Amino acid sequence: MRSFFLTTACAVIPIFCNAAYTIKNGKLIATHELATLSVQEHYGLAKDALEGGNWIELIRQSRIISKNFSGTAFAEDAHFYMGLAYFHLKELDLSNNHFSVYIKELSAPKFFEEAIRYKFLIAQEFERGAKRRFLGQEGMPKWMSGRRECIDIYDEVIAALPQHDLAVQSLYGKGSVLFAEEDFKAAIETFQILLRRFPKNSLAGDSYVAITQVYKAMSEKEYADPDFLDLAAINVKKFKMDFPGDPKIAEAEEVLNAMMEVYALDLYETAEFYERTKKPKASIIYYSKITAKYPGTRIAAKSQDKLNALLKVHGPKEEMPTLPKKVESVIVDGSSLDSEPVR
Repeated sequence: MRSFFLTTACAVIPIFCNAAYTIKNGKLIATHELATLSVQEHYGLAKDALEGGNWIELIRQSRIISKNFSGTAFAEDAHFYMGLAYFHLKELDLSNNHFSVYIKELSAPKFFEEAIRYKFLIAQEFERGAKRRFLGQEGMPKWMSGRRECIDIYDEVIAALPQHDLAVQSLYGKGSVLFAEEDFKAAIETFQILLRRFPKNSLAGDSYVAITQVYKAMSEKEYADPDFLDLAAINVKKFKMDFPGDPKIAEAEEVLNAMMEVYALDLYETAEFYERTKKPKASIIYYSKITAKYPGTRIAAKSQDKLNALLKVHGPKEEMPTLPKKVESVIVDGSSLDSEPVR
């Protein structure tokens, strides 16, 4: 069992099993990372590796400089170069770790904005589905999701460059990830932060659309609460006020109309139930509500046909029954529309 464990460990973490180590200045250092030249010469080799795109050699030379010449000006750049090399090797979590060390260890890193830009690119890759290594360790299997990791990175970018275009993109990316993770409230808050801080940015329009989509998802995930439709309608109205003529308004309206179809269908099924159970007066009320509240929907057209047929036989000769609960109002473009009754 012991030999099996060691064999498995070596297969998973070969870097620790194949490297020989020695002690230098009280530190455990791999022998292939010991300095054999001056710091200037090792730095020159690192620059040569960078220019030639030899990422493995760049990592090796940067480690030699970092571990053997700490405290020198050359060592200050080592973590940046390792982050750069790991990025090109698609080792995104390792790259992000080195960029983080580089930014935090120096008071004024000369590659600060470039390091932040690479961190943003790493977050985007995690958002697209790139995987992280288990425990973030080199040699471990790469199967962990980076979705939650990318939220933290986006937050770092926003804090580091709060007025930069990368901050806008990071806010939008963070909101999109939260939406995908079904953290709906946090997603809406993030998109709204973008709208407050960057109201004239091109991504503001996309944020209005995204907020409408989140409300639609919320209404589908939970019972069709009329509040979600109210809030989505208010959001679309504000979008029109802030960006009149924006082509994305049509996209937001399409999402809102899809929501209305769902809410109208809920009322339509109630009306059909009363019609099947021989309560035409009640069904007339519900069909009338649909045509009044959701006039542009497909369900409204069907309801109007049903209503016309029922009124021919059961005209409003008697007092109509009332709905079971008070109906809330939905505001769309300044007009008042009642929301669906609670059954």
